Amino acid sequence: MEKGRAKLGAGRIFYALAPLLALAVYFQARRFSFLNFDDPSYVYQNPYVAGGLTWEGVRRAFGMEGVAYWHPLPMLSHMLDVTLFGLDPGLHHLSSALFHAVNAFLLYALLLKLSGSAWKSGFIAAVFAVHPVNADSVAWVSERKSLLCALFFLLALIFYARHAQRPGWRRLLPSLAAAAGSLMAKPIAVVLPALLLLLDFWPLGRLRGYGVPPENPALRGKIPALSLTRLAAEKVPFLILSGASVAATLFSARIFGDVALGERPLPLRLENALVSYAEGYPGLLFWPARLAVFYPYPARVAPWLAAVSALILAAAVVLALLNARKRPWMAVGLFWYLLILAPMSGIKQAGLWPALADRFAYLPQIGLFLVATWAAAGAFYRVPRGRAVSRVLAALLVAALFVMGWRQAGFYRDSETLFSRAVSVTDQNYVAENDLGTAILEKGGPWLALPHFLAALSYNPAYADAENNAGAAFLALDRPADAAPYLARLLARDPKNASALVNLAACRMREGKTAEAQALAGRAFALEPGFAEGYARLAEEWMRLNKPADAVRLYERAIAANPLYFPAYSGLGRIYFSDGRLDKALEIMGRATRAVPQSPEAWLMLGNALAKLERWTDAAAAYRRAVNLAPRLVPARLNLAAAAFYLNLGDEAAENLAAARRLDPQNPRLLEMEEALGIKR
Repeated sequence: MEKGRAKLGAGRIFYALAPLLALAVYFQARRFSFLNFDDPSYVYQNPYVAGGLTWEGVRRAFGMEGVAYWHPLPMLSHMLDVTLFGLDPGLHHLSSALFHAVNAFLLYALLLKLSGSAWKSGFIAAVFAVHPVNADSVAWVSERKSLLCALFFLLALIFYARHAQRPGWRRLLPSLAAAAGSLMAKPIAVVLPALLLLLDFWPLGRLRGYGVPPENPALRGKIPALSLTRLAAEKVPFLILSGASVAATLFSARIFGDVALGERPLPLRLENALVSYAEGYPGLLFWPARLAVFYPYPARVAPWLAAVSALILAAAVVLALLNARKRPWMAVGLFWYLLILAPMSGIKQAGLWPALADRFAYLPQIGLFLVATWAAAGAFYRVPRGRAVSRVLAALLVAALFVMGWRQAGFYRDSETLFSRAVSVTDQNYVAENDLGTAILEKGGPWLALPHFLAALSYNPAYADAENNAGAAFLALDRPADAAPYLARLLARDPKNASALVNLAACRMREGKTAEAQALAGRAFALEPGFAEGYARLAEEWMRLNKPADAVRLYERAIAANPLYFPAYSGLGRIYFSDGRLDKALEIMGRATRAVPQSPEAWLMLGNALAKLERWTDAAAAYRRAVNLAPRLVPARLNLAAAAFYLNLGDEAAENLAAARRLDPQNPRLLEMEEALGIKR
């Protein structure tokens, strides 16, 4: 009786423990920024996401309009976050952390339901919650799709286990609905029908004639065994959903032209897939010491390595099949890993495809952890005090993984930190070098960014993003003659690259070749009429030539192309500020806050316009909106403190100065304000 109560208590504790561990690892993300890798197109520069949850956004999410492949649920999730939290990246990160915590809870609930073992199920859920490989899926906002896919995937399995006790089409509907949700988050769930057949074999024990009973003693005698034909027929609705998802994915990929960048030969793709399966992902999971956001695809794979990998996989499959009756967990865990990873194996590629990816392991890892846990338990439980020893070792392992997970999550705090880490732990990582340079360039350091773009090109001379960015960096250094060759070389290979056309147009404007510049710009905007960033980029060049009327015209075209593109409003506002036309600046910033009410920068600039007009009460209200949307935005804190002083709101002023001091203690304007006010630290 006492043993039963202890087991029940452990089961209840794990329901809370796994989610709490997940939140403990990722709560630090409240202080993280958006990344420059996918986050702009998925979230803060996507006009339909940055506008919050709207009917037009819902229509576009479910239509074939947006980015990459069809995945409406993550887009709706991002829109809802914007509606609730604005564009405060920290709260978007916490939303992802919450989804991961829910997934850890569901994983434990599923394993407990299937196996009846609280300790083994709890250990796997705890490892899943804290494992550092999952930082790629949890601490990167754009990877919300992996989290949502896993959430509905696990729900589909839980509902299916309930259906197995009393089979019937009506009881199968919740599982089908969850499967549809998983597919609408990420198409890797197409393998779900095959995985359900695996679970029928073990641990559900539904496959008649194979002599494998349900793993959970509480389910023995309560799950009817059925023929393979009957079980396969049961999966037909799931197969139909998977087929529809494949069709939608291929159709959307054709619309967006989302093919692999630099198509690789099939033999190389097969060799890389073999090595990733046999060595790459097991290495990430069982020795997660040098994780990175991107692993460059190899130029070649040594034939002997591919052969050894194929032998390892073949031996693992044969061993699992030979032990299928005696140790069914071995086959189910192995095939869970192999099946779920298959759509991400890289045999079929799209976009910028890596050799392997931490985020690809989010669901497949469960299979390998299941094999390792059941094998270890079988070994420990045979020796005296083995159970107690195994639980102590399990706790120590989870603690070690917790520390590693916390550290790995911390690398995702901002783009510069993340890609610096990737450069340090990988070789010839042209993507990491390029994105590190981009992060530095966005901070206004072209002389520091340029070496990273050149390094990327030394590793991959045909990498278009690095060529374009090298040209942009030379332009930022006012060296158009050095920028032009990179852009011209890129356009010789890809004459439809609108961004490169705009940058080359900027070069020609710097060289005084206005007619050629306008021709290049015309080609760019004919290719992409909605290229708001391009209009704004050339508007800046007209301002350099002291032609504000032309700049205003292009900024207005940028706003017409994308009414949510805030930099265009910002550029217009700066023009009117510099001309002393404060009424026009106020009008533009008012338009910006109506168009992008979730943008803290829009409210900050509106406050600045109002402050110029000495409308301090209205300015303070605008600054408060900016601070509420982005509590870590130091300029908003400082401007609100200044407005509060003018309004004799000393407590509010002191509170915001203190907040700015915590966020950026060496901020020059903060130091200047403290000196003026006689504040000593």
